[in-house]
Amino acid sequence: MRRGNLTAYTNKPLKVHKQITINGTLWYYLINNSELVTWVRASSVTATAYDQIQYNKAMSTTTYAGVKTATGNNVWTVPNGTLGAKVVNPLSSYTGKNLKLIREMKTSKGVWYQFSIDGKTIGWVENKAVTILYTPSMEKPANLTRYVNVPNESVYYFPVADSSMRRGNLTAYTNKPLKVHKQITINGTLWYYLINNSELVTWVRASSVSATKPDQTVYDKTLTAYGKTKTTANQYIWKLVPNTYGINSKIAPLSNYSGKKLRILREAKTTGGLYYQISSNGQLLGWVNASALTKFYDGAIAERPVNLTKKVANTAGVLYSFPVDDPPIKVGTLAKFAGKTLTADRQANIEGKVWYRLKNGNVVIGWTLMANLK
Repeated sequence: MRRGNLTAYTNKPLKVHKQITINGTLWYYLINNSELVTWVRASSVTATAYDQIQYNKAMSTTTYAGVKTATGNNVWTVPNGTLGAKVVNPLSSYTGKNLKLIREMKTSKGVWYQFSIDGKTIGWVENKAVTILYTPSMEKPANLTRYVNVPNESVYYFPVADSSMRRGNLTAYTNKPLKVHKQITINGTLWYYLINNSELVTWVRASSVSATKPDQTVYDKTLTAYGKTKTTANQYIWKLVPNTYGINSKIAPLSNYSGKKLRILREAKTTGGLYYQISSNGQLLGWVNASALTKFYDGAIAERPVNLTKKVANTAGVLYSFPVDDPPIKVGTLAKFAGKTLTADRQANIEGKVWYRLKNGNVVIGWTLMANLK
């Protein structure tokens, strides 16, 4: 007994002539002027007319937006007030995201945008609830030269971190002078449009390039040494080796560690200088200019071989992995070696004190001060 559907009656005022509830479902008998539409479920009609669509068009230019007013706003399958509108999610679910605007629809109640995130279409949002972050008209001309600082930084077709618009990374442009043709600041982040000769590199974050060519690493090796600050004025501890690839940042002024024993973990030589990676009391700090430290221990220069027989004089004497009083490298005390004959096979003179490396038989047990032995 099906007659068809309601498509032909969209946006027309229909009269409910009769009604009935069957098994909990309300039905209406509809009339369109003098035409009998007959019976439909009441849930398929509303008491008010749907908003009229004045236009529905693709965005004329690439546009990105961000959430401006999340409270009280939702994302809809189609603009709210039009036929078939259902809530997808609260707009707050997309706060902080880059919304690529795909289409614009104007209804009798307002203007709406259909948007996607990372290439996936999400739904429709009212234009009043978002703020435009990017259109090409916002770009500004520039004429700068920059070098790659972060080779694995992503390159995008537009100045927005949108995975569907990612072109690749900057690896192929390392050590090449790149021209900044345009620039734009979006949400506090500066972006550059780069050109490599006649090749369009497109958009990258400005933090991924620098005005000078990064220093090249000659070597980067592990080191066992200790030092103290020598020069702290205008000296800082850095997250990375200074002036090399990567987004670097200051960890702390070196003066914070004046007078403290600093363990040197690595040594890096670049075309711009020599640097040490340091720790303090077991905590990794970062990289400093080697000229700002004075080494007081380096196994290669501070130690010499000896062959002495020793016994414990101070059972509370501490044993260390290296001849430095540094708690993180403590390996124990001399207590369990009381009364035993030990062999000293290496000696180091550190800051006016003599240290011995001890062996119990053929097993190295650590370094201790000469004052703890007899």
